[in-house]
Amino acid sequence: MSVYFLGSDEKYRCDTEAEAKWLIEEAKKSSQYTVKKVREEIRTQKKGGEIIDEWKRVIITKEFCQEKEPDCDLMPIYTDERYTTNE
Repeated sequence: MSVYFLGSDEKYRCDTEAEAKWLIEEAKKSSQYTVKKVREEIRTQKKGGEIIDEWKRVIITKEFCQEKEPDCDLMPIYTDERYTTNE
């Protein structure tokens, strides 16, 4: 049996449009993965019906291996003890 890490959806909070654009362009430059999809959303925090904070959420879908023909041995490492088991 083989296990392959195929990809991930990563969520980022950017305070400005310029930061969001920079983040997306940097992700696209990487040779470690392929950017399959980018989603951008304007998010707000309201208090008493009034907007008190606004930011841009950027969600980047990254593909590390192709599912039909996986060719990588990358696996995420979880160091938080909530994700580890003591066997």
